[in-house]
Parts: sequence; structure tokens; C-alpha cells
Amino acid sequence: MNSFSDPDHLWNRVEVPFDDETRQLPSEAFESVAERVDSHAVVGITNAKGDVLLLDDGSHGWTLLAFPVEHGKDWLVVARQETGSLLDTSVVLEKVEFVRCIEFQSADEDDGRTTMHNVVFRVSYLMM
Repeated sequence: MNSFSDPDHLWNRVEVPFDDETRQLPSEAFESVAERVDSHAVVGITNAKGDVLLLDDGSHGWTLLAFPVEHGKDWLVVARQETGSLLDTSVVLEKVEFVRCIEFQSADEDDGRTTMHNVVFRVSYLMM
């Protein structure tokens, strides 16, 4: 996989588990969620023993590395560049492990909706 800007294109790929859900929210809750929800490229890195690299981001506790991806941006580029910048090395993304899509809808408005994607990538190795 060289690039993609829309995670929904991974929907029909047998090798990519895809979880989607819809959440109905009252209009005041929807507005708050719509303002602060971001899609993320999530990167899973393990060492030879299978230990997973986690980061305490200050608000979510210990999690996999995750970087916001703006609509229309290339997910692989964001994951590769942001991980490389954080770790001060180049990384090779092996594959997409999982996609989670949540569509938030306002229960009070017909057109009030926003979508969040989390795409989890496996890093096969770090290039030092």
C-alpha cells in the first residue's frame, strides 16, 4: 500500500478488519463532539520480545502512538513522518491492522453528522 486519503476505501478489504458504529447524540453533545473529535493514524511498534511501545500523551494515559490526520491528507505519510519525527528515526509501515470508524449524528438535526476514523498501522522495523 503506497498511500490513501480516505480510510473508507479499506472497507471491503478482507485483510483489514473494519469496525464501524453510529452514535446518536443530543444536539448540545453533538456540537461539542464535532468541535473536538479528530481522526488518528495509530502506530503499533513492538520489539523482538513482543513488547509494545506506548506513550503517555497526558490526556489518555498510556496508549499506542497516535497522530491526528486532517481530512484529505495521506494517512501513510502522516503516520510515517510523525512517528519518525517523534522517535528521530525512519520507520517502515508494514500494513494496516485495523480501522475503526465512528459516525456521530445529532439526534435533533438531519444534517448534523461527523465521522472519526482511527487507522492502526503495524511497523515492521525501524531504520536507524
